[in-house]
Amino acid sequence: LDCSGYVGWVVYNTFETESGREGYVVTSTDMAKNFADRGWGTYIENPTEFLVGDIVSMDGHVWISMGTCADGSVLLVHSSPPGVTVCGTPSKRTAESNAIQLATEYMEKYHSEWQEKYPNRKVELSYLENVVLFRWSKAVMEDAERIQVKSAEEIMGILSPAMKKKESS
Repeated sequence: LDCSGYVGWVVYNTFETESGREGYVVTSTDMAKNFADRGWGTYIENPTEFLVGDIVSMDGHVWISMGTCADGSVLLVHSSPPGVTVCGTPSKRTAESNAIQLATEYMEKYHSEWQEKYPNRKVELSYLENVVLFRWSKAVMEDAERIQVKSAEEIMGILSPAMKKKESS
């Protein structure tokens, strides 16, 4: 599963309730523009903020933002060899990165075999530069719980209990 296949799969499983409908996979570089052209939200060139759920297209890759950390680093989910994973960008402000730390903690706790086999949770700072993004319209993707404006730390706090509950069932 490559990056555009993964993001297309996520969108398909968000919108479609029955199998066999038209898919949402287009080239990674064009995905943000394609979704905006469908009227689902806004197309933003050279973004300065990355909100939860933003779909970010760059030259040859696409990923989904899981929010920005207090240090300015961004937590993201993407599919790149070897597969789907949670990663973080470096921080422009400090040597450490909250996003990389969060991604590492999450992967160690909930996907330990994958983390052990592929331990690198860092993507390059270029993931935040010369990119375009698609931001969902509230008319298309309701956000009653205001998930979109939560920080990456808050999102991981929401996901972690959900993962614990899933493990115990």
